[in-house]
Amino acid sequence: MDEKIRRSLLVGILCIMGILIIWGLASPPTTIEFPNFTHT
Repeated sequence: MDEKIRRSLLVGILCIMGILIIWGLASPPTTIEFPNFTHT
């Protein structure tokens, strides 16, 4: 159970990071506004 939850979380984080990277490359850097939950 824990392993499946951990793996799905990891996949979700990787997908979000990939989308943010593609979005950042596709749009001008000055117009990117990240949501509050990406602040680390």
